[in-house]
Amino acid sequence: MLRTTSPSGGSILITSAPRSPSIIVLNGPLRREIGAVGTFNTLGNSDRATSVIGRAIRLALISVPYRHQLNFTFDGLIDATAAIDRLRTFNDRLVKGKFEAGSNAEVQIAANKAHEEYMAALANDLNTAEARAPIFDLVRFSNTAMDQGKFFESDREAVKRVLADFDAVFAVIEDRDAEPMRKAVEWAKKEGRQADVAPELLAQVSLTDAAINGLLAERDQAKRRRDFGRADQIRKDLTEKGIIIEDSKDGVRWKRK
Repeated sequence: MLRTTSPSGGSILITSAPRSPSIIVLNGPLRREIGAVGTFNTLGNSDRATSVIGRAIRLALISVPYRHQLNFTFDGLIDATAAIDRLRTFNDRLVKGKFEAGSNAEVQIAANKAHEEYMAALANDLNTAEARAPIFDLVRFSNTAMDQGKFFESDREAVKRVLADFDAVFAVIEDRDAEPMRKAVEWAKKEGRQADVAPELLAQVSLTDAAINGLLAERDQAKRRRDFGRADQIRKDLTEKGIIIEDSKDGVRWKRK
């Protein structure tokens, strides 16, 4: 087990097994310091860390080479959360964006370079910290190319292959939250503990991808007929249910918190 102590004296215990911990034991002054509670929705309604803390812990742990000692801090956890958000936001843009046929030689070179450096870092005594760097370099390069209209359909496929190999190890990009959340809510209902589940989580579980796309299509129609009141209301309702909407020149993108 690994143990870390906060300035206020609270302790966190996490497993040193070669995969993400199943449980974090958090109590005492530290629990009060960050406002955690003892039921579902640990950090409170609408707290982004509530929905991503497991992934953030995984990324923070796996980013430390196995021969190095882990220095676990909440700042590190916040950084991991932000890194995951950047990766998922970019992947959403990559998957849902509309790109013209063709390819950009510079993007292809950048993708190949990132993949080679990523694999070399893993081969170098499983240096996961070093392996992250070329992936984020590729994300920045690709975002710039997209902004400049220099990113094409073949580039999408090349970059997707790199991200797939990265996620095969780090497992933080693909959204696998829906099914575990659904099962957790079902368990709570079965055990008579539905009142402990955050309303936002209940709303997220009940809202399917198809329903979200349907509401976004309705929002688009409302904007076309200049019914901005209805369009704003749809956005507000989705936001309250944990759906983040991003309007861009490539169209509307959305993601769950």
